[in-house]
Amino acid sequence: MKKLLRALTYKEFLHILRDVRTIMLIIAMPMVLIFLLGFAMSTDLRNINVAWMSDTQNDAVRRLVERIDNSDYFTVTERVQSMDRVMSLSQSGKIDAAIRFDETRGIQIIIDATNPNVGATAGIYLKSIIEDHFDSEKAGSGSQAAAVPVVRMLYNPGMQSSFNFIPGILGLILIIICSMMTGVSIVREKEVGTMEVLLASPVKPMHIMLAKSVPYFCLSCIDMALILVLARFVMHVPMSGNLLLIIAVSLLYTVLSLAVGLFFSIVTRNQITSLLISVIVLLIPTMMLSDMMFPLQSMAPVFQWVSCIIPGRWYVEAMRKLMIEGLSFSYVWKDFAILAAMTISVIGISIRKFKTRLQ
Repeated sequence: MKKLLRALTYKEFLHILRDVRTIMLIIAMPMVLIFLLGFAMSTDLRNINVAWMSDTQNDAVRRLVERIDNSDYFTVTERVQSMDRVMSLSQSGKIDAAIRFDETRGIQIIIDATNPNVGATAGIYLKSIIEDHFDSEKAGSGSQAAAVPVVRMLYNPGMQSSFNFIPGILGLILIIICSMMTGVSIVREKEVGTMEVLLASPVKPMHIMLAKSVPYFCLSCIDMALILVLARFVMHVPMSGNLLLIIAVSLLYTVLSLAVGLFFSIVTRNQITSLLISVIVLLIPTMMLSDMMFPLQSMAPVFQWVSCIIPGRWYVEAMRKLMIEGLSFSYVWKDFAILAAMTISVIGISIRKFKTRLQ
């Protein structure tokens, strides 16, 4: 009995060691998770861009602006002259907050609350720095009154967390349905042997890929419509932007997800490998590097660059601008163009990789 157990154990070791892809997954997944959780994923606030506006220039305001700029959390980018300029910089993503110094209204903190977690934390940090500054000024001079800044939240004044998560959840569900499910469609045909019949028929590879994609595309459209309805009427997400534009960006992202799933199915030989690659390459990075759960500006620069190749980053960014901020296409054309370029590239590569004969 012990001899048989040793033989079976030895056989299983041989199977694992001979499977290079399994070894790569066993080694790569812990390394990826350690690097992401240890270095990239941080809930600390970093690199928040701040603009400031003041009707008058005085030493107290200048010292406060310098103190904010010297903190580890904020970077003062420029001085603006009007609220229109503040709104323009906020909509273009160049600033995350602004401070307005007014002799009659006092100090006003204006925060982009598209991401309520970042917005709330940034508001607390700024308010604390301002109050500490004026407390120290008061102690030094004996005459300066303490200032109590007023925080104003843009786009999400109620600080509803659903405003932040709905675009990310939509992106995750589309990735799961499209990429992971289509990722096993073609490779399943290889495993059961029916791919030989398909390749022997006059059906073109493009038609096979299309036939595999259409059912999942329809399911994705149903899920997308359901999520949008629930977001609007149950979670009361404003849907401030053009609904047709929201649907168009979502459909483009759906086609991209289908193409990526088909590519994984083409280049792999079994369903488990395809699913594991989908989880490692798409699902985990989408959750961690798409600005859904963790703010990108708090990550190390290398991970911010890596996030540029994650489709979910551009989709979540575009959907926030459209759904919550209510911006026009001119503010999301870059995200749309990147998603379109990714879609065309992946479809082209998948067609070229599709084998016209089994090996």
